[in-house]
Amino acid sequence: MSQRSTQSKTVQTPEPIEGIVNPDRAIERLGGSASLYSNVVRRFLDDEAGNFALLRQAIVAHDAPLTSRSAHSLKGLAAMCGAESVHDALSSLENHDPAEEEASPAELLLRVDSEMAIAKQVLKPYRNGST
Repeated sequence: MSQRSTQSKTVQTPEPIEGIVNPDRAIERLGGSASLYSNVVRRFLDDEAGNFALLRQAIVAHDAPLTSRSAHSLKGLAAMCGAESVHDALSSLENHDPAEEEASPAELLLRVDSEMAIAKQVLKPYRNGST
């Protein structure tokens, strides 16, 4: 855990987890704005359930174009949050080629879900700008 000082208090935040979530790198890419990062994380976490529901529906319907578009949208938000492992899992899903891949979209979605569960725990403290 690292300590970050805000205007009136010191807050414990998770250390970046190499290859999983790196909030410091994401904040740096956003010009160092912790406030902007907080907004991005809030949007990602608030919209996550609906976006993943759409992705699941596309997979169940075997709608490859919608699966790819949904994964692409989520991948962009994951990248902005520094959720590297979620980004990578979504990239595999977005670019899935049944002729070349052994894993099915449903199996790839399980990987996305697993990586997302970890990322959400790391991102929670950043949601309300408490870092």
